[in-house]
Amino acid sequence: MEYDVTIVGGGLAGLCCAHRVQEAGLSFVLLEGADRLGGRVASDRVEGFTLDRGFQILLEAYPTAQEFLDYSKLRLKRFDSGAIVYNGNKRLKVSDPTKHPSDLLANVFYSPMTFGDKLKLLSLRRYVSGRSGEALLQDTDISTELFLEEQGFSEASIRQFFRPFLSGIFLEQQLQTSARMFLYVFKMFSEGRVAVPEGGMAAIPQ
Repeated sequence: MEYDVTIVGGGLAGLCCAHRVQEAGLSFVLLEGADRLGGRVASDRVEGFTLDRGFQILLEAYPTAQEFLDYSKLRLKRFDSGAIVYNGNKRLKVSDPTKHPSDLLANVFYSPMTFGDKLKLLSLRRYVSGRSGEALLQDTDISTELFLEEQGFSEASIRQFFRPFLSGIFLEQQLQTSARMFLYVFKMFSEGRVAVPEGGMAAIPQ
């Protein structure tokens, strides 16, 4: 049998491609070497628990996720917008006061960021909110580390917050990832919530 389109790989990109091809009224075959769809997005059931493989989260603000996924069917479980930073002596909370106003006092007095750092974060948030994701991906092409330094963020905030937080996203600790990607991801974190489906991340390709 002949098909209009052959799609190699049943990860999220392949599944989105299949969806688009089907919408266009074309026939297709999707080839996948594994025994399941989803690629790197996978979950396992172990002794009644759902375990996602690797560091997997869903940023609700992602335009493509909003376009292809029905969030109500995923029954998303949302995280608070923030992080807990351990500085070697105590745990310090960093949260978004616009989403969690009750944390405002903790953010002012107990935080790895100076007051100046917080003002710069607010300024950066206003900047990304006023631009589209596509425009941000065409922005300053320097490393994230250099961008944060040029913006005037303190060394302590970069070392204690940005580096450990972003290294889990970029999968590298030197913050050499382009500032374009940092700005895009920062926009997604600012404008939406972080969540996982009730049935684990594998519910997305399913």
